[in-house]
Amino acid sequence: MLRGHGAELLAHPVIRLSAQNLCTLAAYAGERGVQVITENFRATAERADQLLAILELRAGEVGLCADFGNFKGAAKYDELAAIAPYANSTHAKALYDGEGRPDRSELARCLDVMAAAGFDGPISLIFDTPFHRGEDEWDNLAVLRELVLPYTV
Repeated sequence: MLRGHGAELLAHPVIRLSAQNLCTLAAYAGERGVQVITENFRATAERADQLLAILELRAGEVGLCADFGNFKGAAKYDELAAIAPYANSTHAKALYDGEGRPDRSELARCLDVMAAAGFDGPISLIFDTPFHRGEDEWDNLAVLRELVLPYTV
């Protein structure tokens, strides 16, 4: 975990290197008509403040995908709320119980956080849980679609 807040975090060498490399990639991609995005993933961006520091150093050159499944623990919804206003897209990933059923209220809470931030970008349905009761990926994606559809424009 990276330590620091505010200016200290902006000066952290890992944050600066990540931002620099994303900028290099964004310049290369931009010449080819492609936008680079990052997401709240792995150690460098495991907290919202770290990810927001990277984005601040890149001042609009790099987009953001808010992934529901990558923030963990008690601070999950606060972390998601912190990055939601900056998100260009989101990965709607539900939590599942032992029977393979999605936690509808938890997914709705994540979607509510995004809606409260005014998010109106693409919502990608992500299913990465073992199958149950003879279902396949398409069955599970259909359930996610049903849950997410009320949040689309």
